[in-house]
Amino acid sequence: MLVTHRRKFVLTVIPFCAGIFAFWTISEVYHKRKALLFEKTFREQHSKREGHYTRPEHAVANQSQRNFHKHTLDEPPVYGLPKPLYLHYIRFKPKNGDTEFKFTDFLSVMSAVQYLKPDEIVLHGDFVPSGPYWLNLTSRKLIKHISMERPIDVGMRRRKPKKIGFIEHSADIAKLDVLVEYGGITADFDVYFIRGERIKEILRRRKAVTCYGDQDGNNIGLVAGHKDSLFLWAWRRSYRDIYVDDWNFNQAFVSTYLSAVLPDEVYVVDHVCNNPFPAGNILDQFFKQYGMIQWKDSAAIHSYQRLAGVAVDTSKDLEGEATSFKEMLQYIYHNQSLPLVNPLFRDEIFAAP
Repeated sequence: MLVTHRRKFVLTVIPFCAGIFAFWTISEVYHKRKALLFEKTFREQHSKREGHYTRPEHAVANQSQRNFHKHTLDEPPVYGLPKPLYLHYIRFKPKNGDTEFKFTDFLSVMSAVQYLKPDEIVLHGDFVPSGPYWLNLTSRKLIKHISMERPIDVGMRRRKPKKIGFIEHSADIAKLDVLVEYGGITADFDVYFIRGERIKEILRRRKAVTCYGDQDGNNIGLVAGHKDSLFLWAWRRSYRDIYVDDWNFNQAFVSTYLSAVLPDEVYVVDHVCNNPFPAGNILDQFFKQYGMIQWKDSAAIHSYQRLAGVAVDTSKDLEGEATSFKEMLQYIYHNQSLPLVNPLFRDEIFAAP
């Protein structure tokens, strides 16, 4: 009798479990393919036009022709600056355990001190940096560290926490968290401020600033805004509600979409995260040649130096053969005055109709 019951149990339960497993597998494949199809469709629809944006000029080379939109900076100010005006950096401990604050990190901060002049500069992260350049800044009270755990919450899927796709996405989430809480400006350490006053002027007229990247959309290397910005709040919420473990989906596609939905709130700044454009010989024009990349009119320069293969570890590395990258760092290191900005220069991009 016992053998008969066991046999019935085996004949009944095992096929049932196999069916449940098959259903779960098919369901997972379906939802994954659906997500990938949505992402593919989104990418195709938003890459039919250059960057989903139009510039207020027919071409960058001819900056005197403004045929599409009135430039935001021609408008009178409508907001005060966030008070205090914070500049936020984010850094979490890397896998290799390196905690040293590099020379180029130091120059990024000094570019802000000299050309942006925020009320306070803060580094948020889960470790305190080490080395002489960090001590130089902290001894002069130019930067302070605030402890922050790495964000990993990107919402739920089938009652289970979704996994974050890239470590860098934790930093992206942290940037938006601090902007929603404090307002101000966030930047990567390979961003160097040039015309920082321009960012302040934008914040007096728009609730948020994001950075044009390429045809995939915006770049999160430089973001700014008021803490009550709907754009920043919605962008941050996307990492909880519709997070996709694709490098560009939330940081580029979602930001681009929101800047089209909220055009009166967001200023999409050009010539920052694409000057130089992070690809091959265009980076070489900045890091290995001189005079090919015009950087002195930009609000800031997101250099992508980690991709350039050019090491600048001390001030001695600024000597030798001239390049545009070295020239920019020399301006910062020696606190040189910039020439007058080109009055025809424009850096605003608008969502394509």
